[in-house]
Amino acid sequence: TLPADLVLKSIGYKGRPLPGLEELGSNSNVESDSEDVSVFDEQRGVIRNVAGRVSGEERLYASGWIKRGPSGIIGTNITDARDTVASMMED
Repeated sequence: TLPADLVLKSIGYKGRPLPGLEELGSNSNVESDSEDVSVFDEQRGVIRNVAGRVSGEERLYASGWIKRGPSGIIGTNITDARDTVASMMED
């Protein structure tokens, strides 16, 4: 056993789309066999993005697990957030 005051379980989570998300991304430049590409990648459980910019949308951003999938540690999230914020500031 390991003494601990707090334990957080965060293994195996996968993003799911919110209602209305399927309406976004109609202008997406994501390569696909289909013309209708959702901004949400069902298989990976992430929002399609480039450097945090949601694909096919202006001034809409993603960060964290919904951006890259359920992986990494707190430091990974900080680096990931900085990447997204840099895109926001650039825009």
